[in-house]
Amino acid sequence: MYWQRAWVRTRRRRVRFEAALARAQEQELFEDAVVAGSATQREALWRIRDDSEQIEKQHALTFGFDVSLPIGEMAAYVGQVTGAMADRFGADSRCWVYGHVADGNLHVNVWAPALRPSDRRTVEEIIYQPLRPWWLDLRGARHWAGKEGVFKFHPH
Repeated sequence: MYWQRAWVRTRRRRVRFEAALARAQEQELFEDAVVAGSATQREALWRIRDDSEQIEKQHALTFGFDVSLPIGEMAAYVGQVTGAMADRFGADSRCWVYGHVADGNLHVNVWAPALRPSDRRTVEEIIYQPLRPWWLDLRGARHWAGKEGVFKFHPH
């Protein structure tokens, strides 16, 4: 997790922010965090996030998705997607997941040695099926179905 500290300029806000971050880590809501302490650090962190195309450049075929779900459900969701990818495409499959903690948004990129363009629909099911409980949460509408469009998968 990384965080922009722009709003944490006063000492009081910084102390509150750091305490909240410590509590979240104690509750194992994340494993590690980086907080940008300057504009230069913030820009460097955004370059890493914006350069995620390196995943596609370094792996022959990847599929990328942009999804939303409740923050408290993210770890289970990632575990389910990772497990389903391994079950379907083998133990060498990979999932790279990063996102925006505050708004419940995750970017999910998947790859496997055996992955083919014709597997797109199967991978979409792996990615979107676990999200069905939240499909009526319009707050994340632009993310549930990513670039493919919100109405591609209708809940039954």
